[in-house]
Amino acid sequence: VAIPESTPEVAPETEAPRFELIEELFFTVPKEHRPQKDNIFKDACKQMGARYAPTDRLKAGHGVKISLYRPCNGPNLQDCLDFNERKGGLLAGPEGLLLSWFHCGEDLPAEKWLHCLDNEIRLPKDEHGNPRILSIFKSLMPRINEMPHMVRVDGPISDKNCLMVLTYI
Repeated sequence: VAIPESTPEVAPETEAPRFELIEELFFTVPKEHRPQKDNIFKDACKQMGARYAPTDRLKAGHGVKISLYRPCNGPNLQDCLDFNERKGGLLAGPEGLLLSWFHCGEDLPAEKWLHCLDNEIRLPKDEHGNPRILSIFKSLMPRINEMPHMVRVDGPISDKNCLMVLTYI
């Protein structure tokens, strides 16, 4: 189910739109969801680092709303984290990304890098100290680039990205 929003989020200091709602989707975390025992979740977390665990684990049996936003006017990672916090979003990292992909992949926007954030202090860094997040590129071509990749987030975030804000319903 997609619900359009008419007004983009505006940064108070610039009055320029920073995030535009694309759509909202919903899914329920499966009752049998145990990320610590599922290899795909364990592998995704290993890409983040040996001791990585998301700030917010998604709770089995709970409904989740995915609000999908297009970044406008080049927000940086901190802007995205602040926006996620203002919206009451969970910091579910790869777990949120993968569960969203499994349950709503067909309905996610195409030709975008999909990101589900976590607290910046939990994110791995590249050799230059830039934070990295696990992302999936949703292609128009089925089964192309649909594997999670670590991407660097060190500057303005373009509109080729899609910020996923997950909240419980």
